[in-house]
Amino acid sequence: MLHEEEHNSELYNFIFQSVVLYDAGIQGQHNFHLFFLFHLTKFLGFSPATNTLDQPVFDLLNGSFTNAIPSHGYCLEGEKVKRWELLYQLRIEALENLKLTSAHRNGLLDELLLYYSLHMEGLTRLKSLPIIRQLFE
Repeated sequence: MLHEEEHNSELYNFIFQSVVLYDAGIQGQHNFHLFFLFHLTKFLGFSPATNTLDQPVFDLLNGSFTNAIPSHGYCLEGEKVKRWELLYQLRIEALENLKLTSAHRNGLLDELLLYYSLHMEGLTRLKSLPIIRQLFE
């Protein structure tokens, strides 16, 4: 649950417009949850820093791309980093262009949930995760 102290029209508009497009039957619905979770981080204050997108490692704890594996171990490398870069550049109108296998989609969801848990105090494991996986299979 989000606890906002102030009116946040940008957050509201993002959520509202995303849901409207999803309900309208947008192409690539199986990628919607990934797009939504990734881009929601911008409004929650822990969006990945993109000034170093060309680096081979993504530091999940610090939210930045880097060229070295951090000592804390919360990082992504290789193809996983490339999928995060694709998510960053993805527009909701082009969800069908994100070509992922079911295994990659599930892995990306796990990475996003880990990222959230590292940045949102008190976030607990989603009990509905198996249902979400089935919906977006």
